[in-house]
Amino acid sequence: MATLRNSRRMCRQCGAELNISGDQCWFCHRQLTSDDILLVERKATIAENPDNRREKLRDAVTPEPPDPGAQATINVSAGAPVASWEVGEIYEIGRYITSFIVIIISWIYAIVTYGLFLGVGLGWIPSVVIGFLVGFLWPLIALVIVAAIIAILVVIVGEAAAVSG
Repeated sequence: MATLRNSRRMCRQCGAELNISGDQCWFCHRQLTSDDILLVERKATIAENPDNRREKLRDAVTPEPPDPGAQATINVSAGAPVASWEVGEIYEIGRYITSFIVIIISWIYAIVTYGLFLGVGLGWIPSVVIGFLVGFLWPLIALVIVAAIIAILVVIVGEAAAVSG
């Protein structure tokens, strides 16, 4: 089967890109005939076509004039960033914030307990260790704080109901 320079061979069944010599799909393990192989035109990369870089940059920076009858769409392929928060990113941010707060509080505790000389000079070492360990447990700490706030509010509302009743 003849291949073109700017094309790639793909399996018609699963869409996997095929290697040059094989007649069996590496993904779906089917024995392929000439009807099962698609030739798909490959777009030139930025390295192959440096002028394409300018076009992509121009398209990403210069917005098209709005069409009043068209629906709003986001062109992700033009390089526009899409904001997405993943659970791992939220966890990391919470861990850093919690670690920083715990390091400062435990360092102040070391200064108050052991004095200015030892507290400032050496108190940061256990403070960093404690902050690092507690930073990993910040979701549990957040749940305990929320539960404590709810418990305090229940007690206050219960006392207010007892006084008024």
